[in-house]
Amino acid sequence: MPPVDSSPPCSAFTKSIAVRPAGSGLCLERVVVASLPEPWPKPALGHQTLRPAATALAQSAIMGRLFAAAPWTDVPTLEVYERQPGGGVFERFSWAYRDARELSEIVASVAERPIGALATIEGPSGPPTCTLVIEPTMLLCTQGSHDMCCGRLGNELADTIAAERPGVVLRRVSHTGGHRFAPTLLALPSGRMWAWADLGLIDRIASNAETSADLAAKCRGSLATQTGPAQVAEVAARIHWGVEPPETVTVAAGSSNSWTVRTSNDEVDVQVRTGRAIPTIACESPGGQPIKVTTDYQWKIGDGPWI
Repeated sequence: MPPVDSSPPCSAFTKSIAVRPAGSGLCLERVVVASLPEPWPKPALGHQTLRPAATALAQSAIMGRLFAAAPWTDVPTLEVYERQPGGGVFERFSWAYRDARELSEIVASVAERPIGALATIEGPSGPPTCTLVIEPTMLLCTQGSHDMCCGRLGNELADTIAAERPGVVLRRVSHTGGHRFAPTLLALPSGRMWAWADLGLIDRIASNAETSADLAAKCRGSLATQTGPAQVAEVAARIHWGVEPPETVTVAAGSSNSWTVRTSNDEVDVQVRTGRAIPTIACESPGGQPIKVTTDYQWKIGDGPWI
């Protein structure tokens, strides 16, 4: 617990007590990003431009989430990242739009389409621009109105990426969850979420060279896997394999607290249990108050020790 006479940033405090971020990622089949000038409210989806589109997406049978993003072109643009049928890698579709009505109409069309059918949607300027193999893309949370750490640390990292890594596609987006892990981002096309990101991690993600140490300390989970123990099992299996296997894996529940993680040519059984009770503090508030209590996870593989 923070001393009563201190007001630590939530991200720095969480990192100082070595909280494991595994299991805290989102689980989504579609990621929808709409360019929208700041400021954004808290929550960003309460913005009058986004609210109708968010409602349409929430009614879809496909798991999706809408994010606001600081404009990256002169034309308001909607991007949809969708997991390819039968695979874990995402592809990108984009449309130009003029106003909230057009945005809502496109998102409503997206929401009613099954996976793999977005290319049929007509926007105001015609069918979408479709990118099947997308370059390294970082959706980095910079929403200071949600959390001060995201606003400060997220924007600092975004400025560094823009200045020093122009080949990386960057979107400064609204809250991705897990502000206590700021700067936090969603990396595409892999669909993997990361905590405490820095330029070194960005470089490794962009070159598909993430390490087991990265996974253990900074990986929140994969969009392809259910939030919580299943994401933890997937992360643990990749650490066990030592290098990143192909992105397409399946995670199946076994007996109590047990998960089987499979690739096309390998599988491993992982046991997952809740670990420590963790204080989640209010950012830069005296004593961290009010404090919520959460947990992190431990895992073991086969007859090995709990980690």
